[in-house]
Amino acid sequence: MLICVLTGCSTTRHVATQPTPPSPPWQTWCADKVQASIEMDGQTMQVSGSVQAVYDSIISISVKPILGIEVFRIEATKKELVVTDRIGLRYTHPTYTYLNTVIRPNLSLKSLQEWLTLQESEQAPALTYKAAGHTFRMSIEAKQIERDVPVRITPLRTETYQEQSVTEFIKNL
Repeated sequence: MLICVLTGCSTTRHVATQPTPPSPPWQTWCADKVQASIEMDGQTMQVSGSVQAVYDSIISISVKPILGIEVFRIEATKKELVVTDRIGLRYTHPTYTYLNTVIRPNLSLKSLQEWLTLQESEQAPALTYKAAGHTFRMSIEAKQIERDVPVRITPLRTETYQEQSVTEFIKNL
């Protein structure tokens, strides 16, 4: 009878499991030698550079057209896009909320991450945006793309640079 009492009273434990979110296609993305074709209003310019990214954090595009000297840097974070003219010592940092009132289609860190991921395919699309009658198109060709490798993105110190509005910055290109 003691055996019936001990085996007759048992509890069942149900553990609820939550589905795990899909993992990102990469944690870091790096292309040290990039050839970019930048077209603005029908004029095309070929430049060299590099791209480094940390998923859901930052994308850093360094434009180095002459002897590996950085002339421009574009940094996309979760909140804003920082564009720095290293030669002219000026920068602009509009939020995506502001940018998306003047450009189409909408721009975000997520859309830029998706564009980087597509660069590994044979038919990589160009990044195309339109604003105030101007069209900006950029395509990149990387000799080697590395995923999930250590990247070193040095924060840019802008205290010695002049801050400008987006309109002013573009006007002075």
